[in-house]
Amino acid sequence: MKIKLLLIDDDRISLLIAKKYLTNHGIKELVEEIIAFTEAEDALKLLKQTKSNQDQNLFWILLDINMPNINGWEFLKLVEKNKLKNLLKVVMLTSSISEVDKSMATSFDMVHGFFTKPLTQEKCEEFKALINRKAN
Repeated sequence: MKIKLLLIDDDRISLLIAKKYLTNHGIKELVEEIIAFTEAEDALKLLKQTKSNQDQNLFWILLDINMPNINGWEFLKLVEKNKLKNLLKVVMLTSSISEVDKSMATSFDMVHGFFTKPLTQEKCEEFKALINRKAN
């Protein structure tokens, strides 16, 4: 099964930093492709297309919470509504330090982690270890 990593964040600089950091810390060993989105709607469209094409992809998503239009929580609810959650595993990557947000993340069974920004070498290593654990 192919693994693709989706980065969803409305902040282009955060996306650029995350992509560079992950690439420099060996994520390419685990994923076939990294795709960045500034709009959650665009990521949702890709997931819907994949479901209809019956592609054998598993998507890992680093998802921001605070975004315009569709925020991270709304995105997760739309994933559930569209029966897409079997295609993906999510880790929240957000500037939020709210205990409410951390608790909310655990209410979605597709969410496997919660990281606060900025992405660091340690968080990259944790993310890679998480992918490896969930792959087995």
